[in-house]
Amino acid sequence: MHKLKKLFVSPSRLYGWSFAGFLLLMFIGIPALNFGHKGRVPLGDIIIAIAIYAVILFLISLITTIVYWQWFKKYWYVNLLVAAGSGYVINIYLLSGLIA
Repeated sequence: MHKLKKLFVSPSRLYGWSFAGFLLLMFIGIPALNFGHKGRVPLGDIIIAIAIYAVILFLISLITTIVYWQWFKKYWYVNLLVAAGSGYVINIYLLSGLIA
């Protein structure tokens, strides 16, 4: 348990691990899901994965504001940029109706 706690000791590591998980999904998960489908184009899966990752980033930025308050007071602009960027992607993909 101590090693797991060490992995998530700061929000920057939390953002880094979420990005690493997103890259694993993009380069390993989506091709594995489309392995037997010759006529299926994975572009829709990629867009859905980006929209889901934007929602996850938005939730992480909200959670880190509460849980890591000392870090947030020092690096508030990081959470602001992440929340604004992911909110923009959420607005484009999810709220505009591009993903039905």
